[in-house]
Amino acid sequence: MSVTIRNAQQGDALRIAQIHVAAWQKGYSNLMNADFLKSLSIEDMLVSWTKALEERGKGRYLVIELNSNIMGFAVYGPSRDDDLSEKSDGELVALNIHPTEWRNGLGKKLLTSVCEDLASECYKSVNLWVISGNYPAIDLYKTAGFTYSGISKIDIKHTGYPIEEHRYELCINE
Repeated sequence: MSVTIRNAQQGDALRIAQIHVAAWQKGYSNLMNADFLKSLSIEDMLVSWTKALEERGKGRYLVIELNSNIMGFAVYGPSRDDDLSEKSDGELVALNIHPTEWRNGLGKKLLTSVCEDLASECYKSVNLWVISGNYPAIDLYKTAGFTYSGISKIDIKHTGYPIEEHRYELCINE
């Protein structure tokens, strides 16, 4: 079994879109509206991912390959939260693994890589938002040392209806 983590490239957009849809439809089946999840399309995600990988912005994009096949991705960079510093607080925006590879260690490897990269850039913390009740993700983050910050929010931007999210944090540089 060969595992490689690398920067995402333009040609990865389709596979990232496929993983994004599959991971959300399976992982959020009991946490999000069923009609919303059914409405997710690889074609729409491909448009979004193609644009994201072309424009880049402040974010960074990694993919994880298993035997040369992309099986997951991560998006991260400076924090987007108003109460945190863009210069010292990093944010994991997304981490998705294809459902066929859940609980096989790929998420942990990708998360470790993100944290190591942010630490090398002298960020003092990594923060992330996780949907309330997403226990597999929460378990992954807690195992990696993340703790609940005590901050929660209701977000409607992704689904059009309220989703409760909790912010988790990990100190990476004192």
